[in-house]
Amino acid sequence: MMAHVQPPAISGSLVDGRRTSRQSLARASWSVAKSLNMRQASAVAVEGINHLTLATADVDRSLRFYVEILSCRVLARWPKGAYLLAGDMWLALVHGPDETRDPADYSHVAFHAHPVALSEIRRRADAAGVETWQDNWTEGDSIYLTDPSGHRIEVHSTTLLDRLRHSAEHPWEGLLIESDAIRIVEELSARPGEKLR
Repeated sequence: MMAHVQPPAISGSLVDGRRTSRQSLARASWSVAKSLNMRQASAVAVEGINHLTLATADVDRSLRFYVEILSCRVLARWPKGAYLLAGDMWLALVHGPDETRDPADYSHVAFHAHPVALSEIRRRADAAGVETWQDNWTEGDSIYLTDPSGHRIEVHSTTLLDRLRHSAEHPWEGLLIESDAIRIVEELSARPGEKLR
C-alpha cells in the first residue's frame, strides 16, 4: 500500500514550451515517485545525508547555540564557518544571510537525542531563552527550536520505526503505509553499525 499524500503545490513553469501549473507538475512528479519501487533501487543511489550546511549571518552566535545548547562538537573553525559533529553527522555552519521563510513553511532539520539528553537540551534552551516554533504534537518527545539564524530545528527522541508502528496503530485520515514498510525499517535498524533513526 502507498500512502496517499497530496503533492506539494509548486508554481508554474514552462515544459516543452507550454505553460504548466505548479499543481500539474507536482502531480506528474508525484506519479513518477509513486511508481518507483525501493526494493528495485539500483546500486547508483544516494545512501543518506552526507552533511548539513546552514547559512548564518553571525557564525560565532550560531556556533555558541550548536555547542552550548545542542552539545555539538567543533571539529574545525575559520573566520566564515565551522565544521561540527552532531552525533555522527557532519554539520557545517557558513557565513551567509539568515533564514527567512513563510511562517506556514514546515521545513526543518530534526536531530535525534536520547530522552535524557532531550530533557537536558530542553532545560538549556529554556534557560537561554531559545525561541520555540511549535509545540510537540507527535507520539514521541520532541522540542522545536529556532536557531539564532532562524533555522527551524527539532530535537526528537524516537525513531522512524517507532513512528511507523505508532502510525499503523493510530492512522490519521488518508494515511496508507506500505505493507512491507515496518519490516524494511526493522531490517535496516538491525544491521550491524546501522544508525537508522
